[in-house]
Amino acid sequence: MNRAAPRGLKAAVGPVAIGVVAACIVLPGLTAQSVSYDEGVSAAMATARWPSFAGTAIGGEANMSLYYLLLRCLPPIHPGAAALRAPSAAAFIVAVPLVAVAGAQLMGRVPGLIGAALVATNAHVVNSAQTARSYALLMALSVASTVLLLRAGKSQGRHGSAWVLGWGVVSGLTAYVHLLGVVTTAAQVVAVGLAWPRRLRSLLVGLVAAALLWAPLGVVALRQGTASISWIKKPSLEDLGSVAAEVAGGVGPLVVIAAASIWALATKTVAREPAVRFLLAMILVPLAGVYLVSLLGPTPLLLPRYLIAVAPAGALLVGVAVTHASRPVLVAGLAVVAVAGNLHGLVARNTSSAEDFRAAAEQVNRQARVGDVSAFVDPTAAAAFAVYARPGAPPSVFPEIAPGASLYDGRQGLGHIGEEVPDAVRAARAHSRVWVIESHTTTEWAAALEGRLLAGLENVGYTRHDSRSFPGVRVLLYTAMPQARS
Repeated sequence: MNRAAPRGLKAAVGPVAIGVVAACIVLPGLTAQSVSYDEGVSAAMATARWPSFAGTAIGGEANMSLYYLLLRCLPPIHPGAAALRAPSAAAFIVAVPLVAVAGAQLMGRVPGLIGAALVATNAHVVNSAQTARSYALLMALSVASTVLLLRAGKSQGRHGSAWVLGWGVVSGLTAYVHLLGVVTTAAQVVAVGLAWPRRLRSLLVGLVAAALLWAPLGVVALRQGTASISWIKKPSLEDLGSVAAEVAGGVGPLVVIAAASIWALATKTVAREPAVRFLLAMILVPLAGVYLVSLLGPTPLLLPRYLIAVAPAGALLVGVAVTHASRPVLVAGLAVVAVAGNLHGLVARNTSSAEDFRAAAEQVNRQARVGDVSAFVDPTAAAAFAVYARPGAPPSVFPEIAPGASLYDGRQGLGHIGEEVPDAVRAARAHSRVWVIESHTTTEWAAALEGRLLAGLENVGYTRHDSRSFPGVRVLLYTAMPQARS
């Protein structure tokens, strides 16, 4: 914090320009991939009735509650893929210039702009920004809270206290976007302690504000338990390396960040900078902390998307190392290599859909007839499918969620489908054709429910007429013999 952040219109040109670049990168790909299974939860929360939404947020899906509230502000009643993903894209477009601002506060405009360019071209970050989940917003709020924290260090008296309070409020709200926001705040505190230990005491007001905001979420999270993330496997050291590589944007960018870290530690002029200690703590504390919790805690948490907030610190560290090179030509060359490595990862990233609900819906849209009905083995898929279903698509034989009931119980996806299978089979008997949309059947409970549903249809006289498979999704058409409807 020993350099004054540039001010005025001239200082804003760089961040604004890099924000425009970020928009040009993220916006064209908003509809490139089908809405995924996880995004189906977001779609369901965006369109649920308010009593059901509240029951779900308290009963099973509090982790992204603030993000879901933001989704509910979307104008369409049934938003399409682009609208669902727009908040994530907007968060990314705002976050990238904020990275430049944070870098300017730490070490100057050039490292800030290099760091922002690396974040704007980070394949993992861009992918999150094109997904209807809260991870891009988690990163944006984490960067915003870092900017407030750094600004507080440059202010004194009442102004400094106001900035610290702002940092605490934003940190408190970040946890409602994702619980891992608490880890980011912990990393910020450790980073300040390593970089500017005398300023630790001044953070108390902000920490109190954050803790008060976290308290309700903590109570709800303890009630909900860890069942909804029990599928995450306990990580190995190799897994830690692969997660770090993905967060960095790929193996190439991770090598660049590792080289920057070694440079920063080996070069005396750089190593003496408090900003370097700050950035190293912002990288290592979340990675090491989440890894240890995953090994020793109640459930593993080590996923790249949970650690997206680490990416800006790594990018800024590269910017610091590059700008401390001894020759200007070397500075330019290293900056080009760093950004080129990220661009290569961005171009090479896998753009295929994990679950292609768009193709599945198009299949049903083309072949469905009046009077057809549908059945979803996992009702989470129903919301993802509905994004692409045409008006008048075959209605589901499963009942709608009752007002006030929870959409998500933390164990069996949306709703309580296990209790509804017999009624669904009876409802299907009034129709000659049933479209069964399967997804997520790799999980034990979903596979068991699929077996119950299909066996129930076959027991009352339905036979499989057609089957089409798409990535992560299968569409089955069951038709009834005339006597089956009597």
